[in-house]
Amino acid sequence: MDKKEGALKRLQKNFMGNDKLSKRKRGNLIALAAANLATATFFTEVIGSFLQFYYTEFLLMSAATVSLVLSIGVFVDGLSDVAMGAILDRFENKHGKIKSWLLWASIPTAIATVLVFMCPQSLSANGKMVYLFITYNVYSLFLTAVRMPGSTIISIGFRDPEARQVAGVANGFFNQIGQLVVTSGMPVLIAALGSTASAYQISNGLFSSIGVLFCLLAYISLKEVHGSKASVQNVRETEGEEAGNIAQKIYEDEKSAPGETKKKNRNVFADLGKLVSNKYWLLMQVVSMANSVGIGFMFGVAAYFTTYILGNMAYLGAIYGTLSIGMMCGIFMAAPLIVKLDSRFVGILGSFVAALGMAIAAVGIMVMGKNMTVFYAGLFIRQLGTGCLISISNDITARVIDFGEWRDGIRLDGLTFSGTSVMSKIMSAIATALLGFVLTATGYVGGAETLAPSAMSAIQALFLIVPGVACAIGGISYIFFDLSNTKIVKIRAEIAERANKK
Repeated sequence: MDKKEGALKRLQKNFMGNDKLSKRKRGNLIALAAANLATATFFTEVIGSFLQFYYTEFLLMSAATVSLVLSIGVFVDGLSDVAMGAILDRFENKHGKIKSWLLWASIPTAIATVLVFMCPQSLSANGKMVYLFITYNVYSLFLTAVRMPGSTIISIGFRDPEARQVAGVANGFFNQIGQLVVTSGMPVLIAALGSTASAYQISNGLFSSIGVLFCLLAYISLKEVHGSKASVQNVRETEGEEAGNIAQKIYEDEKSAPGETKKKNRNVFADLGKLVSNKYWLLMQVVSMANSVGIGFMFGVAAYFTTYILGNMAYLGAIYGTLSIGMMCGIFMAAPLIVKLDSRFVGILGSFVAALGMAIAAVGIMVMGKNMTVFYAGLFIRQLGTGCLISISNDITARVIDFGEWRDGIRLDGLTFSGTSVMSKIMSAIATALLGFVLTATGYVGGAETLAPSAMSAIQALFLIVPGVACAIGGISYIFFDLSNTKIVKIRAEIAERANKK
């Protein structure tokens, strides 16, 4: 391609070509966006942003108790992620490796999401704790069964790195649309319904139902291109016989890699060993853990921050709206940057821009006496950087998978994404537990009109300072990640050549 050609047009060209190929890429783009809209927003945003506040303010449980239950649940959820990742790497039916799960798990996930908010107020404190523990873990189990397949679409549904970059940008954009609807729309809906416990329950039910519809759209749209007989046929139908024959040889080669049994009988622990020995996967865990800690504190304490620091819960919608709009602008900004700088450099840039934004927001609140203009500007700048990170995250993980396939002869789509999810959840669990204990230790009391100064200071630091430090750590990690577009194209070519010789 001409280097002088516009960056966006160059990206768009990856979705042009013969009609069948273009249709497949667009369908998989829709599937990726729809699956992640469901799992990243409509099934999870309400839980992540409002659950702890709901249980402390309406059910009057202590913040430490709620945080402990949720953090234990996150560890249990992490185990189910590993199990689901191993299943995906071995599972195959007539539709492929992941498609059927988007259908099977969608309705159970929606039901489980609703049940988390249905705890009877008449239960004792211990009864509420047990109810939360059971329903949250059931919710996490079903969510894993639909979230992990949705996460792997960018790896299993796309074959070339630039198409993955287009998909990553588009997926991030639509995720933010969903997040904007949930995080900005839910406070308004809750207020319209009277700001009662039932208002939270009704809102949760509505958004969960929308999540089911997006899962079904993903199921209808997806055509896999890696790791199954169905994917080989999809490649043959859309790219021609020669590409299909090569895909067939790669598929057969991966099923019985040297020194391994067929993929259905592979040892999970051996696969995990290959994963943790992948230096690029380890680097991505540093990024993931830093982001999880920052996001866990920021969003976990957001309702407290607006209620007690800013003095009005109504600010929550404005904050989430600013974050979502900034994120979408960051995603648009990322599209040309990805072409010119490659994903790794976009990751470095995005991380440090996000850290700068949090510093500006902190100055607006902690130094300038609640200067809301500076505060919102800082949040907007933070999300410009975060938008870049969202646009590249799945593409970066797919590159790690390609590198592992090139190095070991085994493609670990499921375990790579699930392993990343587990590490993220471990850090989220730690952040959740610390959040509750810090609030309790510094004098927070649920339902109180005013808080102790120590609790106020803790809330400010958890919302403003920790997320900025986490972003800077992520940026440093990206400096050492060198899987460029050129390197990935070379890796994919060598994988094909190796299979073709057998």
